[in-house]
Amino acid sequence: MLFCYAVEATHENWLHDGLMELLTRMFNGEDDPLSDWLEEFPADKRDEVKKKPSLLEALHAVAVQVVNVPAVDRVAFLACMQAQNHIPHIFDPGVALAELPDGYDVLVERIETLFRTAFKMLTPFGIRDRQYALIYEGLPAHICAFCGIEPLTAPDPAIPRESLDHYLPFARYPFAGVNLHNLAPTGNKCNGPHKHNIDTLRDAHSVRRRCFDPFGEATATVSLLNSRPLEGATEKAFKLPDWQIDLEGDAEAIATWDAVYDIRTRYRLNILDKELRNWLDHFANWVARDAAPPTTRNELIALIQRYLHAYIQEGFADFLKRQVFVMLAHQCQVGPSANRVTTWLLTLLSPETGAAIIEQAA
Repeated sequence: MLFCYAVEATHENWLHDGLMELLTRMFNGEDDPLSDWLEEFPADKRDEVKKKPSLLEALHAVAVQVVNVPAVDRVAFLACMQAQNHIPHIFDPGVALAELPDGYDVLVERIETLFRTAFKMLTPFGIRDRQYALIYEGLPAHICAFCGIEPLTAPDPAIPRESLDHYLPFARYPFAGVNLHNLAPTGNKCNGPHKHNIDTLRDAHSVRRRCFDPFGEATATVSLLNSRPLEGATEKAFKLPDWQIDLEGDAEAIATWDAVYDIRTRYRLNILDKELRNWLDHFANWVARDAAPPTTRNELIALIQRYLHAYIQEGFADFLKRQVFVMLAHQCQVGPSANRVTTWLLTLLSPETGAAIIEQAA
């Protein structure tokens, strides 16, 4: 992750907490676990909850099934529920994961129905909107923290907000279905075609792996310094760099992040390959309009630094564009093909041969 969301956005967790207490009663074998069920929710929320009869119906459906479960398996269900909500500790692969007992397909289905029912109530209860507003107001940039390239819309009822992702996928971790520490706004592509139902805690071979906590502190940074200009694929007669996208930070968490959200692939295909020519053309036109075209390496590097300062925002808004120009300056200065890259850029910026003559001739 490029940055984390405010942990304060996880604090209004009363719906999750109430369900945990009611399920704990069931798995502990209480005779009538739902007798005073509304008391497990805050006093000022009980009228709202009471107006949602589908929640009590879903709880009853679970309770009916739990009655027939032997004590040893009820203990196993309770352990699994607690483990799935041992957040953020569960993000460490050294923390054990309890599994659901086999042979209880109907009960598991009803547990899933309960939490899907409850998840739908986050919106009418206002929890979802309040969580999103807290997160949005605390963002260093109004973009998805998981990719940095999808925008997050303003928390206004006039426009739909982004998806609320089950970071631990619902299909594997139903007991965390309404735990706000497991619910993080993401860009629609991150939540849809990229992550979807991928298990964040296990790889394709069911091996445990470390992952970032969306509401924690650990993050990653992106560097393109080791990319090789003029050594990648050719696209429309333009030679792309051989991109080296270094994601720096906790290596294990980064490996999971990259695998789940296709970070390097999306950066390369959707942004770097597609936008580099436009970025260079803008740079060339700026030089032609507002600066003297460089004729030496030092003049070129100074111009890149000036362009970075004048036109490319620091922070996350233009972080990939910024990294491209930082990389170009670095490669001109100390890269293995510094002379070749410098000559290429000097030619690009030349008023006789460079990109700017296209605009001037138009």
